[in-house]
Amino acid sequence: MTLRRPRLALIVAELEPTQSFVHRDLSALSKHCDVSLHTLWPTRRAYGQSDAKRAPTFPLWSLELWRRNARVARRTPGRYSRALWESVRWHWWRPRDAAINLALFPIAMAETEKLRAEGVEQVHAFWANHSATAARACAHVLGVPYSMGVHAWDLLENRRALGEKCRGASIVVACSESARRRLHHRVRGLEPGRVRVCRHGLELSELPVRAPKRSETRPLVFCVARLVPK
Repeated sequence: MTLRRPRLALIVAELEPTQSFVHRDLSALSKHCDVSLHTLWPTRRAYGQSDAKRAPTFPLWSLELWRRNARVARRTPGRYSRALWESVRWHWWRPRDAAINLALFPIAMAETEKLRAEGVEQVHAFWANHSATAARACAHVLGVPYSMGVHAWDLLENRRALGEKCRGASIVVACSESARRRLHHRVRGLEPGRVRVCRHGLELSELPVRAPKRSETRPLVFCVARLVPK
């Protein structure tokens, strides 16, 4: 008997070429479920083409974008309007954040038609900022759960908005123990079991490793990292 693979949609506002860990995450997830990657802003580089189906992005001036929004709004008017309100309610005093969420909302809503047709059962956002806001809106319209990740600078998200998204998520994935502690510091009263730590990196058991040669010289430490201020 063959078990049906669950369907997962990954939502991200934008991908930078330096965020190569996304490809590893897609590769790992694709071993266990059917994954579709949805980048809401056009990206300069496609991730995981061989591991996941990447959805096209509609620009804001696209007629097809607004046709899809009209269909979604007619199908679920209450959920559509509630999702729009939830996308901006905590950001009025941050005009830039409110503008970004308003711009991403119709793009995310246009994607829900594809997600519904694919039978998506869970929506996951890579980051806790605008990506999580869009993922939450999609999940609300579709009537499915959503989850989200927290990494570094996205923990500086508006405290109230961050708390609302964390409490509504089925699970929150922190990329380090430090991120988990900072999240609990910023979002008071968050249940400990809701946040899980899943570190970025490689599964060393799957890689051939040679034992280091014994040497009398001082040890050499090699670090691979992105020299970007956080």
